[in-house]
Amino acid sequence: MKCMLTQCDLDWLLREVDGWGQLRRCEAEEIVELALCAFATHGDEIKKPRHWLLAAAKRIRANLDRQQARKSESHVDMAKLIAPPGGRAAGVSKQVTASVADALQDLSDNHRAVVEMCIISDMTTAQAARTLNVHYETAKSWRRRAVQRLRRTLDPRARSAQREE
Repeated sequence: MKCMLTQCDLDWLLREVDGWGQLRRCEAEEIVELALCAFATHGDEIKKPRHWLLAAAKRIRANLDRQQARKSESHVDMAKLIAPPGGRAAGVSKQVTASVADALQDLSDNHRAVVEMCIISDMTTAQAARTLNVHYETAKSWRRRAVQRLRRTLDPRARSAQREE
């Protein structure tokens, strides 16, 4: 038997997640949305929906925090590499700025849009998916492919490894 949720359950979960602090409202809504997607796939197995949803939301929050930490450790600030109107970014050579701009132009429109939203504008993948009116997994794969292509294009180590193959 499929476990049912009420609007009261959803409102309760959003209040719980929203009360965790240091979260913007859109981040809390994204966590609730991801928890509901997980709930939809496991609904037959769930006995106590509120407990399950809260545990799922906590796991999702922990995963998002880990992803953010990894991103900040290894993240190259692409916004700094792209020239602002009328000049180039401070501390970045003209060659690097031109290389990044060229690499972005070489991406397909969809891949470039996701990179601009997620990496340059610091939107989440879920927000970009909603903006582009595509499924979350589609936006996620566009972003992954775009980053892989940018790495191959911009990273000299990746280019030399590719030549060796």
